Amino acid sequence: AAIENKRVDLGMDMVGNFIGMQQKGSDITIIGEFDWSHGGDKVLVKDAKAGTRKGDTIGIYHNDPAVLMLLDRYLAERKLRLADVTLAEYDPEQLTGHFITGRFSTIISYDPHAMQVERDGGVTLASTARYPGCMPEGLGVRRDVLATIPREDLAKILTGWLEGVKWMNDPANREEYLQILNQKTFSGPTAYSDDEVSKMLANVRIHDRATLLSRNTDPAALPAFVDDVRRMLSDNGLLKREFSASTLIDTRVLVEVLEREAKGKPAK
Repeated sequence: AAIENKRVDLGMDMVGNFIGMQQKGSDITIIGEFDWSHGGDKVLVKDAKAGTRKGDTIGIYHNDPAVLMLLDRYLAERKLRLADVTLAEYDPEQLTGHFITGRFSTIISYDPHAMQVERDGGVTLASTARYPGCMPEGLGVRRDVLATIPREDLAKILTGWLEGVKWMNDPANREEYLQILNQKTFSGPTAYSDDEVSKMLANVRIHDRATLLSRNTDPAALPAFVDDVRRMLSDNGLLKREFSASTLIDTRVLVEVLEREAKGKPAK
């Protein structure tokens, strides 16, 4: 809502969510892909032997293409389609409660909420690690807002992201990094142990420079994902507005920044 109502200029979110915004009527541009969930988003069940069956109601934390891509892949392995199940959207805390009380036998949730479900008897049958790249995250912006942002300002923001990733990966910053994660990213009633935070971090793959360049220039990477989302929506009768990778993605500034960085000339 903040992006759509122009309260913020840019947003970091799951790429599928930006497509969801486009489906609801916003003209969105995806600036680039920066990371992806690699195990942090999970399909959790009460009974691993039964799994998920036709007619089940599945609890999900967001009824949008990002989550639907994970669910679509999981269901396909079970010879099911989205139309074979009923979806119920709740926030992660409510999902946890409904799962524990038995209202849902299958839910999709993410860490640290999914970790709580596992502690309370839930079994992870599949996750984003099983389908690498099925839930990428990136930077998105309304197209009309992007037109007002000076190219060099956008380049500085992207350079700042690269510096942030560099800082994160520096062992000298480890203690401060874990503190930030506990207080902000994974904030909860009580602090998580270093081991728990490390496990959650391992379930997110933040791209290094080489991966950033590959994922944002290779037609078989981010563009293929966007077109695959379109296929999934179309196959399930959910496509409301046409789109393609060529109409949604514009990674030119990011690629320029990466090439500039490689030459030792970052944006100032």
